[in-house]
Amino acid sequence: NVRVRSTPDSAGSAGSRLAGQSGILPTYMSFSITGSYEVLTGFLTDLADSLRVVDPVSLSFSVDEKGLNQYNFEIKTYWVK
Repeated sequence: NVRVRSTPDSAGSAGSRLAGQSGILPTYMSFSITGSYEVLTGFLTDLADSLRVVDPVSLSFSVDEKGLNQYNFEIKTYWVK
């Protein structure tokens, strides 16, 4: 599941100031991936190599009873209004 919104989960948004000055609006996305550490590093490499500007907001992880890693992300990206 991917969750998309125009405000961050946490309070305090510099995004509204940015939008008022330049017409650039932030979009926040939350999602999870499950897999090994190698899956995580491959995903982060792909994200870094993409052409879209992406700012990491948060990253957390947990291990389930089967030993699989679940990585939870919140990122911020931008679009022009």
